[in-house]
Amino acid sequence: MTSTQSKIHDTIAEIKKLNSIQKHHSSTTAELEKAYKELNTLEDQLVDELEDIEKLEKMSITSVFYKVLGSQEEQLEKQRQEYLAVSLKHKELKKDIEILEYEHKIISGKVQEIGGLEAQLEDLKKIRLQEILKTDDKLRRQITGIHREMDDIRGELEELRQANSAGDACLRAIAEVIKHLKDAEHWGNWDMMNKKGAYYSQMKHNAIDRAMNAAQQAKHKLKIFDRELVDVNIEQTQLHIKIDGFGRFIDIFFDNLISDWVIQRKIKNALNNVDATFDKIKRYVLVIEKEMSIMQGNLKILEGDINEVLES
Repeated sequence: MTSTQSKIHDTIAEIKKLNSIQKHHSSTTAELEKAYKELNTLEDQLVDELEDIEKLEKMSITSVFYKVLGSQEEQLEKQRQEYLAVSLKHKELKKDIEILEYEHKIISGKVQEIGGLEAQLEDLKKIRLQEILKTDDKLRRQITGIHREMDDIRGELEELRQANSAGDACLRAIAEVIKHLKDAEHWGNWDMMNKKGAYYSQMKHNAIDRAMNAAQQAKHKLKIFDRELVDVNIEQTQLHIKIDGFGRFIDIFFDNLISDWVIQRKIKNALNNVDATFDKIKRYVLVIEKEMSIMQGNLKILEGDINEVLES
């Protein structure tokens, strides 16, 4: 075993030991948080108990007789005992907290060493890699092949990330279209119920205009996503949003039920079309995310294979 291998093994052992300490650090942190809360509660109780004693001391024997059972002295003694019990518990808890804080401080210092040791381990692995590349043809070919495979996966992962980002942008843009179309449908229903009130009709048309503008933005996002799907070799169908035929109609001025029914039907059809497109893109995004997860898992396996060689 080379000197570098020995150092790698020692460093890994130290990291494992510190990782177990880190678990203890987490439990100690939780204990401290719980103790701090309990201390606050006890301090509140001490204040309450002291106030009760002061109130009793100020009361006359006659008033106490009518308010509580027993004599004033008995009540005072009871309150003092309760105050003493809480006070002792408070002091005991403060001592426990002091011990926990001291322990937590020491453990925190140890835990901070993990980052330095991990960096040291990576440096040692680089040195060991160079040793292997210079002296062991078989291991050199093995490591080089693994690195090539990892580079290929990283390249594919980057393409998938770009496609995933484009898909998310599409979903946000189409959600905006859906929102405005639903607004238009809502105001259109009010428009029909209120005999073509000018206010409801205007609100409906404003929502349609916003939906049209949002659809233009969504179409641009869809084109980008379409190109990204080609790059990652995912089978695709034509992605499109079709919203047309929304004239302003003269129903803002005239009571024309037929015209209003036609535009409501068109809003509904457009909404169905956009909903379907949203669902389609969502499915593509889920496929991309699943593929990313698989590739990330493969990368971890390959990283494990290299570490196995370097740590052996």
